Amino acid sequence: MIPGRKLKENEVQDIKRKIVESLEKSTGGVFTSACKAANIGTCLAYRWRKEDAKFDADVKAAVEQATNTFLDMAETRLVEAVNQGKTAELIFSLKTKGKSRGYVERTETDHGVRDDSKAHITLSIGHKDIKDI
Repeated sequence: MIPGRKLKENEVQDIKRKIVESLEKSTGGVFTSACKAANIGTCLAYRWRKEDAKFDADVKAAVEQATNTFLDMAETRLVEAVNQGKTAELIFSLKTKGKSRGYVERTETDHGVRDDSKAHITLSIGHKDIKDI
């Protein structure tokens, strides 16, 4: 785009189409990167989103599609890493997807009870009880 030159309506529509296509295909859903690929400033593109509900809806749909594609790819790689026995990925998977089976990170705190009296607390997490803290 040439600075200071007013764009024709067909040029605006072409740039909007390029932004949406870039979001879907090559920028991973990052709006700033899509604007750069379409050779347009983000300020102008955000203004177009405010003024054009269809363009805004198309951008949101493209970002959602790109995000879902990215998450699918990341989850596939995570499963591959777990299948290879990689410890960090295994622990991450259990902490996130294994919560219902009791794989949750907890913090234990010693409150300094030193005599024979003990505080007894029962916590229910899901279907499991944790006793005698």
